[in-house]
Amino acid sequence: MKTTFTILLLLILFHPLITTRGHDPEVIQNFTGNDMILVRGGTFQMGSKEKGVGSDEKPQHPVTLSDFYIASTEVTFADFAKFIAATEYKTSAEINGFSYVRTKDEWEKRAGINWTCDEWGNIRDISRENAPVVHVSWYDAVEYCNWLSKKRWTHSRIFNQQRC
Repeated sequence: MKTTFTILLLLILFHPLITTRGHDPEVIQNFTGNDMILVRGGTFQMGSKEKGVGSDEKPQHPVTLSDFYIASTEVTFADFAKFIAATEYKTSAEINGFSYVRTKDEWEKRAGINWTCDEWGNIRDISRENAPVVHVSWYDAVEYCNWLSKKRWTHSRIFNQQRC
C-alpha cells in the first residue's frame, strides 16, 4: 500500500509542474486515445526530515528526473483490461492471491481480490469501466507503462495552460 500512496503522492507533487510552466506543455495522444502531457524534468527533495516517519522515507535526499509524459487522466479499468487482453499479464494480486480492500475505517487484506474488483472488493460491473483501475502494484504499473510505451504514439496538439 505504501507504494500506491507513494505513486499518488508523486503525481500530486508533479501536478504543479504540469500547470505552472511558463510555456504550454506538449501533448501527445497514445494509441488508446488518451492525452499524455510532457512534464519537464527537474530536481526535488524526496523523503522526510520529520521524526516518526517510516524508515523507507529517510533520509531526505535530492532526486533528479528526466523529462517524461504523464497521462492527463487515471488509467481506467477499460484501459487496463486492453493491456491484460493483449499481453495475458498476471498482476501481483493475481499471483499473490490477495489485495487490500477498503473497509469502513481501514484497509483489510483479503484473498481473491485483483484488478477486476473495485476498492471494496466487489467484482466491477461494466458500467464502471471508466473508473480508475485499482489493486494494481507498482510492478503492474511498470509493465503497463512498458507495454504502452511500445505502442504507436501520435502527435496530438498543443494545449494552452488554461486547459491543462
